[in-house]
Amino acid sequence: MQPPLLTLVRRVRAADWPLLKTQRIEMVADTPIAYGETAAQAEARPDEHWRGTAASQEHGGVMTKLLAFTESGELAGAAGGWADETGAPRTFVVGVYIAPAYRGRGLLATLVQRIAEWSIEHGRPELVLEVARENPRAVAAYEKLGFTATGEIRPHELYPEITELVMVRTAVWEQRRSGSSTGSMTGAQRLKAVVNWVNLMTPLGLLTARIGGGRVRRGPHGLYIGTGYRPKVPIAGAFTIGNVVTTRHGPEYLLAEDRAGLLAHEIRHSVQAAILGPLFLPAYFAASAYSYLVGKDWGSRNPFEVWAGLEAGRYERKPLRPGLTRLLRR
Repeated sequence: MQPPLLTLVRRVRAADWPLLKTQRIEMVADTPIAYGETAAQAEARPDEHWRGTAASQEHGGVMTKLLAFTESGELAGAAGGWADETGAPRTFVVGVYIAPAYRGRGLLATLVQRIAEWSIEHGRPELVLEVARENPRAVAAYEKLGFTATGEIRPHELYPEITELVMVRTAVWEQRRSGSSTGSMTGAQRLKAVVNWVNLMTPLGLLTARIGGGRVRRGPHGLYIGTGYRPKVPIAGAFTIGNVVTTRHGPEYLLAEDRAGLLAHEIRHSVQAAILGPLFLPAYFAASAYSYLVGKDWGSRNPFEVWAGLEAGRYERKPLRPGLTRLLRR
């Protein structure tokens, strides 16, 4: 079994239209019976089509498209959501695709959960999808996520010999089953979330974000994202206490694909907090003081930052102070 995939999932932007085009061609070529067009048809669509598609799904509650990026910035998967045109309070889950290299690592559950959250946000408590009966792996994957067949079947619009099953699920299924609104998490992520609550680090993180004038929202991987933090200390662009990652910026600062490495860096700090509990902060401050003492920099010689990844945390490795360098050469 491969390890869970650490991804950044965000909504499509108008500028993402080349990604949509490339991925659409890839996905319909990979699994033709899963979609309503062929690779040739997708390739033939003009760029204006893809520009319009991306722009129409960037905002609002009628249509959405979510993109999932790996820590290195590679597009790993996507999923879309459409409001029922009849006005019924349900969302159709469409255009789901996981790149072959990333299948079986929990990304499908993450994407479906994010579509469910968007659906709930816009007053639609039910999810609906269609899946080819001749694709048993996909059927089983959706059943595992709580979807059940309604008994309704439809012929595939391109391949009449293929039968599509209609499956439904309440949008709050994951929340109801897990007893929380953390969505889909791995066992390790759930354990870390529980430990950081029990050792009081997450409550401290939430309190710090609130006192700092920030707003807190749910984030990926069981995290809380605190935004709009006002005090000038700490000076870092983001900091983590327990399972709470706080920043002075808006939520997109941490959830943008070019900062996937920064989010992964902060997640490693949440692991440190789970291991050390209340000792984490004094140990971290002592390590920061040591780093400044030997290198005139708060982070580059701090073991906590080194383990979390200096480059991912946007730290530069600073040289030792000149006096220490000469001392070490003796």
